[in-house]
Parts: sequence; structure tokens; C-alpha cells
Amino acid sequence: MRFLRRSRPTAVRQQSPPWPHKFTVLRRSVVLSALGAGMSVVVFPYLAYQATTDARQVALLSLLPHSGWLALGPLAQRAVRTLGTWGSLIVGDALKGAAACLLAIASWQELPSLVQLLVAGCAMALASPLQDVAATVAVARTVPKEHLTRANSRIQVPVIAVLFLAAPPLGGALLGVAPWLPWSVAVVAHVSALMCISTAVHWRRGRSVVNAAASGPVADRGRRSDSAHVAASRDTSSNLPPARVAPTIRWLLAPVARDWTPLLALAVVVTALASGSAELMVFLAEETLNGGVLTLASITTSLAVGGLAATAAAPAISRRITFRAASLAATALIAAEFAVFASTANLAAVLVMALVGSAANSGWHVMVVAHVQAHAPPHRLPSIVSIYRTTAAWMTPTYALLAGTITHLHGLDSAFAFTALAAALCAVAAWTTTR
Repeated sequence: MRFLRRSRPTAVRQQSPPWPHKFTVLRRSVVLSALGAGMSVVVFPYLAYQATTDARQVALLSLLPHSGWLALGPLAQRAVRTLGTWGSLIVGDALKGAAACLLAIASWQELPSLVQLLVAGCAMALASPLQDVAATVAVARTVPKEHLTRANSRIQVPVIAVLFLAAPPLGGALLGVAPWLPWSVAVVAHVSALMCISTAVHWRRGRSVVNAAASGPVADRGRRSDSAHVAASRDTSSNLPPARVAPTIRWLLAPVARDWTPLLALAVVVTALASGSAELMVFLAEETLNGGVLTLASITTSLAVGGLAATAAAPAISRRITFRAASLAATALIAAEFAVFASTANLAAVLVMALVGSAANSGWHVMVVAHVQAHAPPHRLPSIVSIYRTTAAWMTPTYALLAGTITHLHGLDSAFAFTALAAALCAVAAWTTTR
């Protein structure tokens, strides 16, 4: 009979974790800030080129907005500890918004001068380390440990899409209409980010305090372990014992951190290899491929698409393979990428390997960050992030200078071959040092 017929069991779909309200606010503010910062990717170098014809000055000015870790890196974790994670995000967006406002006003009648570009670039440079450290720590203190990889992916995917795919061409198009338009959009984006943060943060006695109403009853929506972790990791950086950079460096060099130091060193080297060699892509497009701006744009797009796709897929990949296997695969694919760059002049092969190599680098970076967030001592996390980012910020231009010197002396193929060899050695190190 029909009423005795048993219903078929239905497959249970894996539901999305109940993201805390603070994480949602953080994600929206970071994406809006990326929209404002993305306006400078194309516009700032163009204005620097219009202000001076000296190639050295143009290169230095173009690098200035992204060089904050070179100067403020060692002090970033201390600033985040003083201002709080949300306070640091507010200060970062305020600095970037003020810089964009200065350039918008300066571009109203004529193009900005070198001094105005220098002041705005310094403000952008100081803001970046604050926002990077604060966002990393905020995710670790807001999201349960088992969801950190997925949380980092949910932030990095829209940030990469906006910062490298959407904002640069939009900024270039707006620049063709009026020089002040892209900076006006940047001002609106940073002000919107500040308004987004204000929904979860209010100021009291000079320190940012998270509204209890905005935090939401996480315990009612998640498991007990999740809610306990979130409750224990609220924005209470002032209550944690101080962990300065120098003691953290000594801790990393001690036997107790033997699982940490090789991993961070490997991540720094891989970042330097991939990012430093990216400065040679213009030579690859112009000399090896005999192309032009469109060829360089296609390579840049492949790098961005690969990074975006891998960042989105990182949570699923991390559930299927071990961290050790992911480290080996990522470094081996990066080695293969530059080996192809050194041995072929085929545009299709270059585009495919650019996508694969960027995907490997970006996906592994998401896993490394989640691994650090999940296992690092909470009071040392800001210092560890600061040390990692600062070292990578110094190593990247250093390796770019080395690769450029090899290119000048022995040609572009030799520089890419050297990078491929170094990445292959990193693959061996990844297999022997990670677990």
C-alpha cells in the first residue's frame, strides 16, 4: 500500500558553515578596499610616467604604493596590537581614501606633480601592511579552525577578481575620460569600506570595540566547539600577552618551532621566485614572443585567472590531499612553468603555463595561511604574519634584481631557467620539510 511505502533516502548536502557577522563585515570591507586600491594598478604608473621621463623615478614611484612592507613591516604587528584589528582596518582605509582624495583634487585641473604622487604613494604604502596583518588576524579570531581554509578562500577570491581583473581596466577606462575619475571612484570605495566596518565597530576611549549586537549569537547556529572557539577568539588583542618581533624570531629559531621555520622560509622563497620573476613578463611578451601590449595583457590575465580559480578551489583541494602533497605539487608546477618560459616561444604554451603556475602559487598560499592561522600560538600570530610578509617583501625585489641582472648578462632564457631550477629545489625541500 502507498502509505506503507518507504521514502527513498535523500543525499544530505554539505551546508555552508554559519559565518559570523564579523566575518561578513570583514569580507565586504576588504573587497571594497580592493576596488579602491585596484584603481592605482594602472593609473598610478601612468601618472608617474607623465610626471617624469626618468625611467628610474617611474619605476620607484610605481613600486611605492606596494612597498609598505619594506618600511612598516617590522612595526605592523605592533600597530595592529595597539589599534586593534578593526581599528587597523579603519586606519588603513582612511589613509588610502585620503591619498585617493589628494590625487583626485590634484587631477581636477592638471596632472599631479611628483611631490603629490610621492605623498599619496607613501600613504598607500603605510596602509597596506596594517590591513594585511589585521585582516589575517581577524579571520583567525573570528572563524572556527576547521573553516579557516574556506574562509580565506571566500575573502581571496573576490579580492583577486576585483584587484587584478575588474579594477585595473576600469581605472584605465575612467582615466581616458577624466584624470580625476578613477581616484573619485577609489575615494567612494574606501569610504564605503569604512561605513561597512562601522556597522560592527564603535569607538570607545580611543580603542575599537566590537558591538555585541553585531557579533550575533554564533552558539545558536553552530556546534559547541565552533562557538567556543569563536567566543575565545574575539577581538581582544590587548588581553593577549605581548609577542614582539625579536622574541618571535628567537622562538622560530628554537627547536620548538622546527615545524614552522622551514615552512615559512619555503613560503618566502616561493613567493620571491614567482613575484620577482613576474617583473620579467614584459620582456617575455616583447622579446621572446615578439608581441606588444596585448600579449602582455593576455599573460597578465592568465596569471589572474589562474590565481582566482585556485583560490576558489583551495578548500576542496585541501580536503582531498595532504598539506605535504599540496606543497610538493605547487612547487613542482611553478618549476615547470618557468621551464616552459625558458624553452618555448609559443604564446599558447606560455598562457597555459602562466595559468597553471599562478594557480599553484595562489592555491598553496591560501593553504599556508590557513595552516599558520590554525596552528600558530595565538599571541604570536601577529608577529609571525609580520615577519613572513616583511621577509617576503624584501626578498621579492631582491630576487627581481637578481633575475634582471641574469637577464642583462646572459639573456631572458637563462633567468627563467635559473628560476625553474630554484623552484625545483623548493619542491625537494617541500617534500622533506613539510608534513
